[in-house]
Amino acid sequence: MQKRIYITVDLPDAIKESFRKEEGRWRNLNVFWTGFSHLHLTLDYLGTVDKEGLKQIIDALDDITEGMRNFDIRLDRITLGPDEKDPKMFWGRIYEDGAVKGFLNAFHSRLAEKGFELKEKSFVPHIMLASAKGNQLKGKQTNVHLKGKFNVDSLNLYSSQTYGKGSVKFKLIGTFPLQK
Repeated sequence: MQKRIYITVDLPDAIKESFRKEEGRWRNLNVFWTGFSHLHLTLDYLGTVDKEGLKQIIDALDDITEGMRNFDIRLDRITLGPDEKDPKMFWGRIYEDGAVKGFLNAFHSRLAEKGFELKEKSFVPHIMLASAKGNQLKGKQTNVHLKGKFNVDSLNLYSSQTYGKGSVKFKLIGTFPLQK
């Protein structure tokens, strides 16, 4: 069975709280805010994969994280996504600086070496803050710059599967610690 696969990063409670404080700006919109315990950074989306693809991903993550040092991520801003012309979500964005780009480039190279073909080439790392039904975000804008940074000392590998009536189940496949 094929599953959608993501690399995520846990957020510290202080960062989650900072996002909760921003919700008030959009109280007049009928949006579903992501629950506190579910807030996380989706660093990479690897597409829908089968068993062999999942093995390649796990092997590549094991290889990359074995000697990789922890790194900091800085928050950037709140945007609408994924399509600016027809947005359906509020996203917390990060700066894709050297540490983030370095990890993603090294990981994608390792995946290619293992024979994994990455289909999603334009993925934007983000924190899904809220989702909206219909077109109520169309024409809206955000101009919220975020402050804060946090340390990444492990990466998580998650799968998701959609069931009848649109319900989605997420499953932690593994956690990959980084070196101090």
